[in-house]
Amino acid sequence: MCHKTNRWRRRLAWLNSGLLLGLRKKRRVYHLWKKGRVIQEEYRGLIRSCREEIRKAKDQLDLRLATVVRDNKKCFYKRINNKKRTKDNLHPLLDPRGNTAV
Repeated sequence: MCHKTNRWRRRLAWLNSGLLLGLRKKRRVYHLWKKGRVIQEEYRGLIRSCREEIRKAKDQLDLRLATVVRDNKKCFYKRINNKKRTKDNLHPLLDPRGNTAV
């Protein structure tokens, strides 16, 4: 599988160098697990730790943006609006005759 990359692509605000190293290690251990060189418990533990670190990093970003909201309103509201966005995957409800229900 080939990934397209852009040299000028911006990294996510919460994604720091420590998380990048952890995610690379997780990918490397995944490939070793698929080949049978690493036990599944070790891989699952790595998944859990990466997930926890990502949650902590996102929470720290939210806290940091909330504390400097007076100085940096644009970044704060950009993050808030991004979190508010939802996908509209629901289709209209139909009654037994096939008409749209209100």
